[in-house]
Amino acid sequence: MTKLIRNNSGAALFMALISLVIMGSLASIFVLNLHYGFSSFNKQIKSQIAFNLAEAGIEKAIWHLNYRKSRLYKGEKDTPLGQGTFTITIIEPHPDSKNFTIISQGFYPDSEKPQAECTLMAILEVGKGIKVLLWKQISHEEINKLKEATSYEGN
Repeated sequence: MTKLIRNNSGAALFMALISLVIMGSLASIFVLNLHYGFSSFNKQIKSQIAFNLAEAGIEKAIWHLNYRKSRLYKGEKDTPLGQGTFTITIIEPHPDSKNFTIISQGFYPDSEKPQAECTLMAILEVGKGIKVLLWKQISHEEINKLKEATSYEGN
């Protein structure tokens, strides 16, 4: 029996090391998954903030056009609100049209080095009241196409 113990000496240590390596690997995989989950969640929150800022810009432009009854409002640039800023660009309608195109960009935390940004476009028919004809999120390519039209970007 002493011969059997001598031949297996160190087996428990070896098994303990193997178990430790396996548990360490599983723990590191778990921690990495947790990190990526939090990172993705954080990015989603920042994107939602940028979307809300862009939406606030559209709402502000609608307010100016509807309640101030002014066609003089041309938009604004880097307006701070909450945790970020927004920029409003209004594309003037043709003289025979009542349709205004509003482009609003929301930036988190600012437009200088945004961690997240969102751009919304709304087409409004302005008459006795305001009728929203279109409201959608747009890409950078669509922004460039729209800005080829006559536009004025705020202050």
